[in-house]
Amino acid sequence: MSLEFENIKIERLIVHEVFKRDIDREVVAPKCSNELTLLDRTGLQVFQDRIIKSMGNGSHSIEMAITDESESGTFQCCAKLLDGSDDHFIELSKHLALKLAQSQASRAIPGGILMVFNGTVTSVDKRYVGIIKAEMHNGFAKEEGFNAISLKHLSELLLTPQQKLYKIGFFAENNTPVYPDDLRAAEDFASYVYDHNMAQNESREAALYFYNTFLGCSVSLSSKKLTKDFYHLTKEFINNTRLPDEDKIDLQNSLYSYLKTSQQSTIRVNTFAEEFLPVENRDAYSNFMTQKDFPGHAITKDLTHLKGKLRRRKINFTSKIKLEGPADEFNNLVEIIETTETDTTVRISGRILDQD
Repeated sequence: MSLEFENIKIERLIVHEVFKRDIDREVVAPKCSNELTLLDRTGLQVFQDRIIKSMGNGSHSIEMAITDESESGTFQCCAKLLDGSDDHFIELSKHLALKLAQSQASRAIPGGILMVFNGTVTSVDKRYVGIIKAEMHNGFAKEEGFNAISLKHLSELLLTPQQKLYKIGFFAENNTPVYPDDLRAAEDFASYVYDHNMAQNESREAALYFYNTFLGCSVSLSSKKLTKDFYHLTKEFINNTRLPDEDKIDLQNSLYSYLKTSQQSTIRVNTFAEEFLPVENRDAYSNFMTQKDFPGHAITKDLTHLKGKLRRRKINFTSKIKLEGPADEFNNLVEIIETTETDTTVRISGRILDQD
């Protein structure tokens, strides 16, 4: 089930600055805060809204598997943050800032602001720790004078609504520890990552340093199953709609294209609905997938369990006749001209070769 990020509460926040490596490729020490960061009510609401938009249902966040459970890893450090005093929280967050700087092995990786925060999330107030690495960018602020409106240049903006230059790591506690001082198990937490670059195949390596080297996470082992579930559930929904058969076939072709030929490395219910489904079917599709417990967030596309299904396309007729062909060419080779309650007119490219 998707985590209810809409119910997020932020209790503590601290901000540090990390830098890219120097000319000799050596780590530059982070500039760390010694006090918690305080936001006014408006600032806190805006900050929470940014988290919800990035991580909540329908977003491009991805559930990950925690692979580094070592005492020195980010996961164990974040687990300790939950039970620590404010002073302990501050010191552990400084350790995270240094670990991020060390994880940025290439000079091509820019510096930025590191925000570490904790609180509760979901309707049952699960404890969590969140980490944001945000790059700074330029912009303008409006200033109104007596006779004119002017613009003031701002050189260090963060987390603006249109900006995608930030990454989020999120560890949400599933089980409360019996002995808080012990190392925690990966299964005690759910882990999520938001990184706009992860949705693009060509940028996966650019995101790797954050979610793998720094956070100690990897693509969830359930990605194979979730991709397979997405295919079968979407296919079931399409077949059960009241759309004409020709439209159903078109949507099946779209499902194949979305999974097999799309360059996107993630799949998402809302994306498929918005790109391919008629407007009147979108809400029903989203509700159907939710009822089937399919996640609303993005998942990493892994076609391992679908290779056979996506290699061949089949059409079954009520008369027990079956039409089969290569999936990547099916749409070009087979044309459904007309369907009625009793008959289907089909045009197939090519002539009869032989018969069994």
